[in-house]
Amino acid sequence: ASNAVAGTFDASGNTYTILAAQVVAGAAFSCTFTNDKQRNLTLKKAWVNAKQNDAATVTATGLTSLNAVADTSTETDVAPAQLATVGSTITLGETITTGTGNYNAVLNCSKDSDNSVVAVNASNQIIMPDAAVSCIYTNTRKTRTVTLSKALSPITDSGRFNLLINGNAVATNIGNGGSGNVVVPV
Repeated sequence: ASNAVAGTFDASGNTYTILAAQVVAGAAFSCTFTNDKQRNLTLKKAWVNAKQNDAATVTATGLTSLNAVADTSTETDVAPAQLATVGSTITLGETITTGTGNYNAVLNCSKDSDNSVVAVNASNQIIMPDAAVSCIYTNTRKTRTVTLSKALSPITDSGRFNLLINGNAVATNIGNGGSGNVVVPV
């Protein structure tokens, strides 16, 4: 049976201090220090055609989250690099906190040294390689097509028209049944 003894570890001096109240006369102590190899993992958030002030939180297992706000329509927010254990499974996630549902998201991870792809599985997980890695969620704002059509009565009317949306011509010199469209962000 193992009885855990509480204490504090000081990495700078490589010492583990056990509280005097937990020391029992004649008791044996054994400490095991395990050094796991670690590499940097950097979380990034890219906005494409974003609505200003939309926001997202990017997460990764065991790391501090990146809280990103779209200050401009196209930008990339970058968190400070954090250590992740080589060979560990890192689960990545993103939550849009403002503007929910208005973006198509794509997650990509790559090695910093050569931009080679680090595989991301269907559960948004990577196996941390023995290399520094950057993972970026790219959110592109969804769009819709608005179509404006001209219908004349009588349909034989020979009139010609310019169709405007927000003051911009989407069709010029059209008659009955003519139309034009424009793509707008959601």
